[in-house]
Amino acid sequence: MKLRIRGNSVRFRLQQAEVRCLLERGHIEEHTRLGASPEQRLTYRVELSDEARTPSVSFCGSRISLTLPRPAARMWAEGDGLALEEAQPIGEGDILRILLEKDLSCLVHRLGEDDADAFPNPQGGG
Repeated sequence: MKLRIRGNSVRFRLQQAEVRCLLERGHIEEHTRLGASPEQRLTYRVELSDEARTPSVSFCGSRISLTLPRPAARMWAEGDGLALEEAQPIGEGDILRILLEKDLSCLVHRLGEDDADAFPNPQGGG
């Protein structure tokens, strides 16, 4: 899973096996260590919910969680659509842009990148 944060937007990118795991287990989670101690890590999670009506992001402690309505996640995973998008009000008139994407193979190979489990790029990149 890849996580990109920029301004008031957060984007999660999942490879094929991660999408399958999300549907089977109901969640996927990864960690990025940001320091020497085990407590210095950022956790990011995508989880399915039967109660959720729209995609939403929460932040608690050092965990960013994206909660998805189970039916919408299944339609996205099994369909041809590449992304789910939501605009979440976060107070003071601000909006958090949420994006969940299928991770596509790159059109140009980059050193250190492994696209073996990426989704085929509709523009022909693998």
